[in-house]
Amino acid sequence: MFLISILALFYKNCMEPPGYDQESNLLESFDIADNIMDLNSNDLNLDFEDGLDHWRFNSRKARVSDPIHFIQMNIDENQFSSGERSLRLELINEKFTASRYFSLRSGDSLHTTIDVFLDLDSNHVFNSSNPYRLMLRISYFKKDGGLITSSGFSTTSLLKGKWMTLSLDGSLINPLMEYIRFDVEIFGYDSIPIFIDNLNLLHKPNDTSQDREFSLNLPFNNTNSSLNDTTFFQWENINGADSTIIYNHQISILLHEDNLILNGGFEIATNSACNGKPIYPSQWWMFPWCWDFDQWSLDLNTGYDPLSAHISDNIKKTGNTSFRLGGLYSDSLQNFNTVWQWISSDGLFNSPRKARVVPGSELTFEGYIYTPDTNMISGSNTVELGIFAFNERDVNMPAISPVFDKTYAPNQWHKFSVTKIIPEWKDTGKSQCGIYIRYNQYNNSDGVVYIDDLKVFSNKPYQYTTNIYQSNENHFILTPNLKNTIRTYWRNWSVNWGNEASGIKRPHNDIDTLNLMWEVTATTPHSQSSSTNGPFYLNISE
Repeated sequence: MFLISILALFYKNCMEPPGYDQESNLLESFDIADNIMDLNSNDLNLDFEDGLDHWRFNSRKARVSDPIHFIQMNIDENQFSSGERSLRLELINEKFTASRYFSLRSGDSLHTTIDVFLDLDSNHVFNSSNPYRLMLRISYFKKDGGLITSSGFSTTSLLKGKWMTLSLDGSLINPLMEYIRFDVEIFGYDSIPIFIDNLNLLHKPNDTSQDREFSLNLPFNNTNSSLNDTTFFQWENINGADSTIIYNHQISILLHEDNLILNGGFEIATNSACNGKPIYPSQWWMFPWCWDFDQWSLDLNTGYDPLSAHISDNIKKTGNTSFRLGGLYSDSLQNFNTVWQWISSDGLFNSPRKARVVPGSELTFEGYIYTPDTNMISGSNTVELGIFAFNERDVNMPAISPVFDKTYAPNQWHKFSVTKIIPEWKDTGKSQCGIYIRYNQYNNSDGVVYIDDLKVFSNKPYQYTTNIYQSNENHFILTPNLKNTIRTYWRNWSVNWGNEASGIKRPHNDIDTLNLMWEVTATTPHSQSSSTNGPFYLNISE
């Protein structure tokens, strides 16, 4: 549960939760990946005959300054344009969205229509001059969920008391497109009773040939090459290739980091926001440490002791300092004092100084814990090391070490470790993971611990891109000069806030052999595909 609090620090949701009528228990959890449907499926539930299946809903205030807002939603069997059911809404100061997800390929065309019914007689007079706005929108997405673009149609002129059909056409030429989202968005500023029914889809597939298979030829896989020789790369030309086909040739270096953690010995400090003293460990986040999470701001008067978690030179395993961690002594019978650090954060906190972890690799987090006999950990208090990692559904899947408690002898350094297979994050080919240390205090029992010599390592190297070459030709040359440039760059590649006195370390300053991986991707106006036999690997040394 601690990560819910941690991630709230990064992902605080600024939108209000949907204000659905609590009496209508209609909504269940919704997973987008499981609801991207084939346009030609026979089980799409486009007219709400199967209730809310496959639809996604969201609602929030239309005018934030107005405290009054209300939404009621239900399946109605009295008013419909198709079948025997429709979706009925009543909106007061609500922005409501009903969404559907469909697979769509580049160049496909889609004609959509949907029926709406404003449940008012022709004599009804609204209380405001702009009582509502209805919008249809089609948004186009990449496989990883990235938005490409969107287009829409908006109206404020619905017929009163009559079914009205609205239409929207969609098409996009983009080789990365994987699916679309169709939205019906309604701003209801006045009391708006409205029905939605009968979404129709007319799909015309792109008939352009999508056959773009090709394979890598030279150099052969696992070839050894000299640093001073020219290496020639070649791959098959796609049949019928023309100027619209672009080959993207990417070379990556494979590096195995000895320690992925930053400031794992707690030798580098920065000023604490709590009291202005240099006792905060650089590169670490801390919770709760002077935070008022009701107001999402620093609060120096909450009673949290800044010295409950700080760098100390009293006891250390190696170096000059270690990290001292204790309880919060709160009003609660149980509290958590936590520090953490991202290890792999592709797409979140992307930085050249951060490490990367390959999905499917085994990540190990280890370190040493010490409790002094003068203030030994007591009661039910425990300390744990943990790894957090987010999977394809963006759900945290943590792993926790055995806990350190009062059964361990004082005045000794005890080694602890935890290992976890890191999952792929949101079908991106990347990972989102990190490590944490948590002190669990129960009934305000006493005791402190010291933590030092932390290490994080993966059993698989990570790939860093060294060269991307785009051309409509099916070959590439790696010259001795370019090889030496790659080696020099990675020898000088620095990580800030290491444990060295300068705060900078160069983890590969003695690199000699270049372990490279290369792959080619072909991009056409309507598709993007990699080689059928890649990637290939190449070793380059003197």
